Amino acid sequence: MAEVRGPVVAVAAVLLALAGCSGNVGQVSTVRLVDRFQPEAVQGAPLEVSQPPPLESWEFEQPPEEAPGWSAADGVAAVRIDSGALRGRSSSDWPLLTVQRSHGLEDDDYVYSLEIRLRVSAGSNLSVALLRELPPPHALADMAFSFPWWESVPILAGDTLQTYQVRFGIERSSSEVQHLLLRPTDAAGADFEIDWVRLVSRRQHLARIPSGVGWHGFGDVFKESLVSRTPESIRFLLRLPERPWLDLQ
Repeated sequence: MAEVRGPVVAVAAVLLALAGCSGNVGQVSTVRLVDRFQPEAVQGAPLEVSQPPPLESWEFEQPPEEAPGWSAADGVAAVRIDSGALRGRSSSDWPLLTVQRSHGLEDDDYVYSLEIRLRVSAGSNLSVALLRELPPPHALADMAFSFPWWESVPILAGDTLQTYQVRFGIERSSSEVQHLLLRPTDAAGADFEIDWVRLVSRRQHLARIPSGVGWHGFGDVFKESLVSRTPESIRFLLRLPERPWLDLQ
């Protein structure tokens, strides 16, 4: 009986093989634990798993005078809050919206991603930049072209609200991110509608990962992994080869 116990919050060590060596050199049989996994192998799972809240979220259900401080920085003809959404129209292919953060700045966790519920009438990409300081308004548009820290995802133009996640490749603590710069579309003359925006921490992301097999990584190296969390254990009933060893990568 092999047993794997999970760490406190999220991704367990990558379990690739349980191998054994016979008497003949070079003859190795391998049992991949990810191939043997079944959902019932997870034991001791808590009935409820608490989900950390977002680092910060912006909803647009409030009256305009109470709404979050999003504003048009450049390339936006008009922006307003109407019917529970932030609405506007791009006047160039570099429309920029900004907001200064007011919550979660004391959190020492990393900013993992931005999630947004968005509709655009035209365009192919959504982009986000995380900034400590916002450049002056007169310099923002010119500097935006050369920002090295833009993260982008493809978007689907049309009449339907879509949910997108923009993951940040460079880890930055929440306290370092004072401003968000959002380019809702890359098309001029496009109408956009934003239902909500959420800034997700690494802790919140890890808490969402279900126990079991998945592709997870450190940095840019991803491998098929077994995931569990305290107080869970994952048990396997195996016939071990002679002189076995456990290979963790």
